[in-house]
Amino acid sequence: MIISVITPVKDDPEGLRKSASSLLSQRGVELEHIIVSAGHDPELISYVEEYAPGASYPVRLIEGGSDGVYKALNLGIEAATGELVATMHAGDLWQRSDSLSMLHDALSKAGADLAYGDLHYVDSRGKRVRNYCAARFRTESLLDGFMPPHPTILARRELFATVGLYDQNYGIAGDFDWLVRTLLKAGAKSVYVASDLVAMRTGGISCKWRNRLYYTLGEKYMSLRNNGYRVSRLRLLKRYLRLFDHH
Repeated sequence: MIISVITPVKDDPEGLRKSASSLLSQRGVELEHIIVSAGHDPELISYVEEYAPGASYPVRLIEGGSDGVYKALNLGIEAATGELVATMHAGDLWQRSDSLSMLHDALSKAGADLAYGDLHYVDSRGKRVRNYCAARFRTESLLDGFMPPHPTILARRELFATVGLYDQNYGIAGDFDWLVRTLLKAGAKSVYVASDLVAMRTGGISCKWRNRLYYTLGEKYMSLRNNGYRVSRLRLLKRYLRLFDHH
């Protein structure tokens, strides 16, 4: 099965360069790479023109993702031709040369609709700052605000036809909302890969990060309520932070 890897990028050709180099290292899978740019970026276009001929898989550049990351992801999904879809944000790296192969094989063997694994966060210097282990995740964990790390998720493209694309009304929790619709409401089957698969770039653990967390929890609360799940804000916050301590 072909994996369509979608990379949203905004004013970050160097981040795209690192991610593309990481994707080139993947072995044992058939790929296509769809890059969605937030606007017309001559430096990014120049890099894609350099990168595409040397790749062993098709590379496409789409312009028009300026209305946010979920708009960019939706554009990529609509353009995808692979049976499976993965997301790789500019600056993120596959931790292993067989990361995608491990997800693909686990999904196929289990007859699952999506597969996911673990990741770790790195700062601007590439230093590991935090681990995100998804071993404790169960579908009902979404009711606590806990989800598997989105950059590790490999999903069947047909899921997006079944449950819909990402809701662009969310600023930061559109991936969580999609999982609520996919796993909780539609009952899709998932499988966990017990391996550190992705190095995800972040600004580091800071007050800014804490503010981002509380904003995320607010949107998660909205998503659960909008999808018919009655969860109190306090319960969501307490349970999410308790689970978060184990990552």
